[in-house]
Amino acid sequence: MASIVVAVCLWIYIALPDKESKQVKFRLDKIDLPDKFVVTEMPSEMFFDVNGTREEIQSLTNIVATVELRNAITGKHDYSVLFPRSISKLVIGAPYTVKVKIENLLSKELPVALDVAGSLSDRDKVLQAPTAIPARVTVTGAESLVNKVSRVEGIVDLNAIAVDDPKDLPVILEAFDSESRPVSRESDRVESFRIFPERVSVRPILLPAPSEKSIVISPTIEGAPAPGFVIESVTAIPNQVSVRGPSAMLAQLRNLRTEKVDISGLTASKRYSVALRLPLSIQAVGAGKSVMVEVKVKALLVTPTSKK
Repeated sequence: MASIVVAVCLWIYIALPDKESKQVKFRLDKIDLPDKFVVTEMPSEMFFDVNGTREEIQSLTNIVATVELRNAITGKHDYSVLFPRSISKLVIGAPYTVKVKIENLLSKELPVALDVAGSLSDRDKVLQAPTAIPARVTVTGAESLVNKVSRVEGIVDLNAIAVDDPKDLPVILEAFDSESRPVSRESDRVESFRIFPERVSVRPILLPAPSEKSIVISPTIEGAPAPGFVIESVTAIPNQVSVRGPSAMLAQLRNLRTEKVDISGLTASKRYSVALRLPLSIQAVGAGKSVMVEVKVKALLVTPTSKK
């Protein structure tokens, strides 16, 4: 009788496949998210503990687990992870949850601002102030990002204009905040942030180039030197620049401002390379679009008080 029991146990040991435990990485996808929300933080993949035969575990490739978001609310909360029925029996340690950040989906409409870069191949022509088609676009995405957007801008590449037969140019748009930082790049990590349409058309209208004019440069300073120091002088180098543009605009142009130079905490004289703020259709000739701004500071003299 004992030999029969031993034989049965040996048969079970041989017949039943060996099982093993292992951590396997699954991709994560969301389901049932209400249209009024957008996901701003959620891992794209996650490791799970599984137990099964070697063949079963080896078959677990490109598996997608889903995050149930039917009852989503704004904020960062835990949500259930669901597994395909065929493999749920292999997953141990269930139920699993994952932290997901949800925000309200927001949209707002903004006008398109255009700037220019490069130069026309024919210096005897200039570009009339360009207009975007359409002139307004819609920014849609997470509330925290859309609220940051203060303008939507595109760059018209003058090098791409065929001066003999100018055709409509596609211009890709980018969103910026009030401090000219690109919100679009921050949104690369956030699903559903977009500008619609993401590009506009510009119909180039070329005009005969007017005569050049020399314009005085006025540096723009912000901030203050360190305590105990004062500004002695602020000088643009060069202090004038030759520009070209429509005659009517040149007639009204008295000076050119630079971008802001932050001198906060300055304790010694310093030179800054600063871009010029050129109006649309005005082009700098020769020196380019930037100048040096020299800020000289000096220490305040402290007069000692006499003792009586």
